[in-house]
Parts: sequence; C-alpha cells; structure tokens
Amino acid sequence: MKFIRRLVAVVVLVLLVAFSYANPGAVTVSLYPLPFAADIPLFLIVIGTLIVGVVIGGIVTWPDMLRHRRLARRRRQRIEALESKLAEMQAPPPVQSTTGSALTRVSDKAA
Repeated sequence: MKFIRRLVAVVVLVLLVAFSYANPGAVTVSLYPLPFAADIPLFLIVIGTLIVGVVIGGIVTWPDMLRHRRLARRRRQRIEALESKLAEMQAPPPVQSTTGSALTRVSDKAA
C-alpha cells in the first residue's frame, strides 16, 4: 500500500512539473471592484487552486471524520466489554474441594 501511494505521488509530481514547464506564460489576475491586478504564471494559479481545494475539502470533511472515529471508539469499547463479560460467563466456576485438606490432616496424623 505504501508503495502504491508513493508511486501515485511521484506520477502526480511529474505531471505537475510537466504542466508547469508547458505553461510558463503570465496571466493577468484582477479583482474587479478592487484596484488590484497582478501578472501571475498560469501554473501557479492552477496549482494554487488545487491546493486551496484540497484544504477546503479537508476542513469540510474533518467534523464528519471525527464523528465516525468517536463512534468506532465507542463500539470498540462496547465490544471489549461484552467480550470480557462473555469470557467471564463461559469460565468454569472455581472448584472448592474440602477433601484435600482432610486428607492432609489424616496423612499428617499417620506419619
């Protein structure tokens, strides 16, 4: 699994470098109501947009992921409690024998 992840990361990195090399031209970015304009290379705009999208996606899915982890932890604790209770119920009751102590006393008197 680790190998596949690294392989995908290398492929994505190679594609990003190729895209950056193929699109070095500057694009004018302006925010209409504001008097702001900048010439930024196209690859920076695309890569920056991808990064912002990944960050926003992570922020949006984080609370749901935390809820699922909490639910999994509670279920795991419940399973452990039920398994220990089941093991306790299936264990044979301890045998208390009084014959051993009586035999010891008889053998002590015989010796």
